[in-house]
Amino acid sequence: MLERYSDNVFRFVVCYCIAVGCMLLLAGFHKHTDFELPDTILAIIAGSTAVSVIGLIGMVVSGLFGRSKTAMPKKRYGKSKSPAS
Repeated sequence: MLERYSDNVFRFVVCYCIAVGCMLLLAGFHKHTDFELPDTILAIIAGSTAVSVIGLIGMVVSGLFGRSKTAMPKKRYGKSKSPAS
């Protein structure tokens, strides 16, 4: 199941990046394509792409390689009770 999930997330990220790349290319060649976006919008699109990619890849990596809660050692709070010697 994790492999299928990671494959789907990877496909989504690739498609999203391709779509944003096409938008940036069209905006870059606006003299030839009549597709123009303000610089602020282009910066927001590029920034949101970076955040989305980093966030999604981070979730997948932590899901695939993160430690399970049962394997984590329990923390003790307060004074430790050690047996008397």
